[in-house]
Amino acid sequence: MRLIGPAVGGILIGVAGAGTAFLADAATFAFSATAFLLMRTRSVPDLSSRGSMGRDIADGIAYVRSQ
Repeated sequence: MRLIGPAVGGILIGVAGAGTAFLADAATFAFSATAFLLMRTRSVPDLSSRGSMGRDIADGIAYVRSQ
């Protein structure tokens, strides 16, 4: 599977030239960027209503000690 990309690139350069290969590479990056931007994200929890970090650490230590 690792040889498919370089093989396709070599064939593209041999058949259509280096400029066309660069354009094809740019098109794949544009496709990847578009797919990334269209991905849905989960909502981020509201951390402002949580307790203090010190309290969270103390709770974690208490849990570890109980186990």
